[in-house]
Amino acid sequence: MSDILDDEKHLAALGIHISHDIFKVIRSRLIWPYALKEVIDHAEATGDKLYLPGQNRYLARMRRDSATIYVDYSVEPAGGCTIHTAYGHQVEIKEG
Repeated sequence: MSDILDDEKHLAALGIHISHDIFKVIRSRLIWPYALKEVIDHAEATGDKLYLPGQNRYLARMRRDSATIYVDYSVEPAGGCTIHTAYGHQVEIKEG
């Protein structure tokens, strides 16, 4: 439990806000805090994100090795962002 709280505090220090319940769900999916930040940073730097109209939310994705991580987030007017959910999948396709 203290690991989860430490990770939440670390994300908050980076300007990423997330509810405790959502964070527990994301961690149960084996998605780590540094990956969440990487996906959001990549989306903001490259514009590689989908806008969800009327909700001021974005869906970003990034491939890391054989896993793709998706983050549903919103950008806060005062700075930083709020994560609403995140999920991922792992696929490796072998030829032959």
